[in-house]
Amino acid sequence: ESASIAQGALIAIALGIGIVAMSSIGHRLFAGQGFLAWALEAGNDIVALAVMGAIIAAF
Repeated sequence: ESASIAQGALIAIALGIGIVAMSSIGHRLFAGQGFLAWALEAGNDIVALAVMGAIIAAF
């Protein structure tokens, strides 16, 4: 059970980095908001996706 929870979280992290973070970096940097603003926003989304992935994998 714990292996599937970790796998769910890892898949969600990979999707978060690959889809969410990469699609938003251009918008943040082009808007002049800087790398830190992007890192905070993308990090928040990735953590939220990891928690959701772990919860879904637990069931």
